[in-house]
Parts: sequence; C-alpha cells; structure tokens
Amino acid sequence: GTSLFDSKDIFSHSDKILQAVSIEKNLNGKQKIIYHVFYNEDKHRDSIRCLVEKTLRLQRSLIEDPDTFINDNEVKKYLFFNSKIPIKDQKTRLNFDRIEYEARNKGWLIIAGNDLTLDYKDAIKIYRNKNIVEKAFNNIKNNLYFNRTSVHSDNNLESKLFITTISLIIFSKIHKIMKKTKLSDKYTEKELLQVLKKIKININNTTKHLQPCTKEAINILKSFGIRMVI
Repeated sequence: GTSLFDSKDIFSHSDKILQAVSIEKNLNGKQKIIYHVFYNEDKHRDSIRCLVEKTLRLQRSLIEDPDTFINDNEVKKYLFFNSKIPIKDQKTRLNFDRIEYEARNKGWLIIAGNDLTLDYKDAIKIYRNKNIVEKAFNNIKNNLYFNRTSVHSDNNLESKLFITTISLIIFSKIHKIMKKTKLSDKYTEKELLQVLKKIKININNTTKHLQPCTKEAINILKSFGIRMVI
C-alpha cells in the first residue's frame, strides 16, 4: 500500500503529483537490481471514477436498448441483472467489486534497472520519453492498421506510408486535445472515434442534411472546437 512511502518521497512530474521510492535487491545473489516504485493517487481515483462513468453508460444502454446489450460482455461484467426477467421490470445494479478489482493497479508504476546511480526522477523521465516513441508505433500498428502492408508494389507502399504518416499526425493531435480537455478520462481514442462514426450526412443532389446527432457526439465535437453547421 501507500505506507511504502513517506512525505519526502512526494514530487511533481509533468504536472502530476507522484509518490516514489527506490528499492535495491540482489538478483540471484550476484547482480543488484534497483526498483523505482511510483504511485499516482489522483490517477487511481480518476480510474475508479472513469470506470463508474463507463458502467453508468452501459447501464443506460441496457435500459434503452435491452435487445442489443443484454448479451454484451461488458454489460455482463460491470452490471448485475437477471437475463430471464425483462430489463424494464427489474433494477440493474453496478458491480462495484469488479470496478475496484479493475482499478486495483491503476496509478502504480514500477521501473526496474541495473543502473544504481539513477534516481527515480531521472528514471521516470527516461521511461516517459521512451514511452512516447512506443505509443507512436503502437498507434501505427493497432489504431491505424499498419501491422500488414497488404500492397504489391513500391509505389503503393510509399503511398500507404505517406497516408499512415498523415494519419499518425492527426491521431496524435486528437490524443493531445483529448488530454487537454480531459476527454481521455472518459474515452480511448478508439472509443471516441466510434461515437463520432455514427454521425451521418444525407446528400440529395447538392443539398446536405445532417442527421440528428447524439448529445455525446455534440459534446465531443465542442471539445474539439467544432460547431455542427451544415
């Protein structure tokens, strides 16, 4: 628990208040390893709040459209209800044990290394800089679907690389705005795009008509400084 730390272990990093401690251990009685242990209380608390908000959204979805969501794995995981009784005739409950279990490791970070001269402040700076590069590659592979090139010529490969690079710039901008506006507390990038994906525009000759948007989508677009005018 947090009793691992004391008051002198509190410091600020990237506008976040962290508690930290460094612990040296012998590895197989030969080599020494140093473990830098970090705890972000705000992140742990925010994780619980986000999971509760997510569960409440699932609960609303289940109540509004039970036929679609009654067999949803996320709904089953985070909510208590009887699938044999119509949803409108029962009271669904949040599974707080599951929420606490999911959030148990949130806010904790352990960095292990063999450089005993490195203190925890330097260790987390190196880790964060490395993490930025890894996230970019992860976005290219998983979110921008570049894990397979699926092309048969150098020209097509270059074109795909160009489009992927532009996509990564846009995706990084979305991530930055989400962090700034706290949207990242509620959604992942994929979840946010799934909400916006539902926006439809009907085109009749030269006339465009925007279909009614959900309040959720409108609030997301407002966070990006976009007004829905067509």
